[in-house]
Amino acid sequence: MDNNNFRTILKKTYIKDPCKVLPNAFWKTNERLDQLECSVEPTDINEVILQGWNQSGLHIFWNKSREIESRFSNRVDQSAFAIIHDYFLDERFTMVNVDTKVELEKVSELIGKCYEDIHPSVDTVSSWTEYDVFEEDLWIQVLPGYQGKGLGKILVLELLKRMHGKVDFVTVSGEVDNETNPERLYKSCGFSGDDIWWLLRK
Repeated sequence: MDNNNFRTILKKTYIKDPCKVLPNAFWKTNERLDQLECSVEPTDINEVILQGWNQSGLHIFWNKSREIESRFSNRVDQSAFAIIHDYFLDERFTMVNVDTKVELEKVSELIGKCYEDIHPSVDTVSSWTEYDVFEEDLWIQVLPGYQGKGLGKILVLELLKRMHGKVDFVTVSGEVDNETNPERLYKSCGFSGDDIWWLLRK
């Protein structure tokens, strides 16, 4: 297939759900596309199977189910590498949802431990739960002592998975010059763009 047509279809598919289509930014794949043989296989009116390969194996593979059928196994077997779209939580940790009916005090205390200048009261935390957009299973927080161990990325990816089908887009916010570099974390999870909104305090 003509690589320009493949590029157009890949980009359209990528824009629908970037994190599920490519393990990196589109421009990186686009840069090396001319070095690959590419194919598009329609499966129904809105879905396709996309492949890009060369002598070293399969570099692009996407379908709706994300399962690699046996007919593609030769290209997979000859690949010198594999990138798996998943994440694994260290066995020392477990994910537990907050029970907002009985744990608001713990949430207030936890948030206070994570920031130097943010210490919301129990009443403030409780008021957040009254918003229409509030979802009990979409709160994340990582204590400073556990930062830098990959937990933040696992939590953000888990939240994105839980939000799938509920929202059209997701935005994030962080503090300027934050030593933990939240921008790097969010970009590693598939967020893009350079728009900045400033909150100025007197």
